[in-house]
Amino acid sequence: MKIAIIFNKIREDTTGIYFERALSSLGAEYDHFWPRDLALLDKKYDLYFRVDDSHFDIAVPASLKPKALWANDTHIPSTFRKLLREARGYDFVFCPLMQGVRQFARHGIKAIWMSQGCDLQIHKRLNLDRDYDIGFVGTDGGVPRKFILQELRERYPASYIGLAPYLKMSEIYSRSKIGFSYTSQQDMMRSYEIMSCGAFLLMYLTSDENISRLGYREGVHYARFGSLSEMFQKIDYYLRHEEERRAIAEEGYRLTITAHRYEDRMRGMLQAAGFRPESSKEPLWH
Repeated sequence: MKIAIIFNKIREDTTGIYFERALSSLGAEYDHFWPRDLALLDKKYDLYFRVDDSHFDIAVPASLKPKALWANDTHIPSTFRKLLREARGYDFVFCPLMQGVRQFARHGIKAIWMSQGCDLQIHKRLNLDRDYDIGFVGTDGGVPRKFILQELRERYPASYIGLAPYLKMSEIYSRSKIGFSYTSQQDMMRSYEIMSCGAFLLMYLTSDENISRLGYREGVHYARFGSLSEMFQKIDYYLRHEEERRAIAEEGYRLTITAHRYEDRMRGMLQAAGFRPESSKEPLWH
């Protein structure tokens, strides 16, 4: 089996690179193409895998099949419109957000829910003292997240909350007692990054629709909050109760690094696309 994986490599931490490394780890034969080079594609590939990078000015030729689309940013209206236009020409559509799956369904497109994962070459636990109370790597975002992050900075000054080079992520989360995740979309990407570095995950979650399907249990692998008062209560509680915090962090770490890697997601998408081994001991391609 030979795969053409298509995405822009403008950023070193783009999801496409994680999937490309996953293909390499799985022993798959593949070639990477920039979207600008789609004219060079031919029919020698068994699967054409397009990764959402928000740039869809050039379409994969309709004559090339089968095609699979990873549709990541369905929560951004302008990007979703592009994804919707693209998705109509694909044989398989994979989406990490259930909201996105439902959006596609309303337009008559069947999308398969497939969460993100961690890349253990990047997101890994380091043997460092946990001297940050809270760790959060990312932008302040919009309302209300930017106000919440500013409140966390003021209340817990011994924390790292802000931007950082992606190669510093493991260091920051490996030094954090609590890794903080706030998203209204049940986007798991930051949560995987936190747990794969061995930090205790505290995430905003009003429903466990997705996370429970992934095998995570509240109070066993992570903690959740649904309001600001509950957030501060749980931060203070778990900062005081180190043994309990460490035990939950360890369970989250073990589950994440064994079942929620990008290799696991890539294997799942290939299987969903019909590329299956004859037995569990055989490689996915032969």
